[in-house]
Amino acid sequence: MPILNNNLDLETCPHCSVAKPLLTNMRDIETADHSGSMQRKWRIYICSNCGGLVTAWSLAFGAGVMQHFPQSQVVHDDIPDRARDFLQQAIDSLHAPAGAVMLSASSVDGIDKLMSEHDEPPNVDSVMRPLRNSKTQRRAVGKIDSVWPISNAAPD
Repeated sequence: MPILNNNLDLETCPHCSVAKPLLTNMRDIETADHSGSMQRKWRIYICSNCGGLVTAWSLAFGAGVMQHFPQSQVVHDDIPDRARDFLQQAIDSLHAPAGAVMLSASSVDGIDKLMSEHDEPPNVDSVMRPLRNSKTQRRAVGKIDSVWPISNAAPD
């Protein structure tokens, strides 16, 4: 869990996906609920790579972060390990579109291998959701659609 310090230590920037970003504190804010009992300490951080802002709050400055916004995209745990690893790498490399597409294709290949071992496909919607949000990965989504049409997807 990151600490609410002058630099926020996240694995990747939620905006540009750069690894180990330099997120520097720009402003401190203290808030409370209507009764004054729930007090929060907020910090607003800026990414030195993309200029995106990240907010985080804790019960005290220097304490563990309770939440930060926006959250980084992560692949759902229902995705098989091999495919999940490639999809997460693809999401983390969106700043390099060719690499992201290649990693997405590797994920599809991993899912193809899984399909050849099982009668029913995994939940395709959860596989495709992160890919559909990215313009750089439309080809991989098309490949997934051709392998498993949505109408054949297993229900949640």
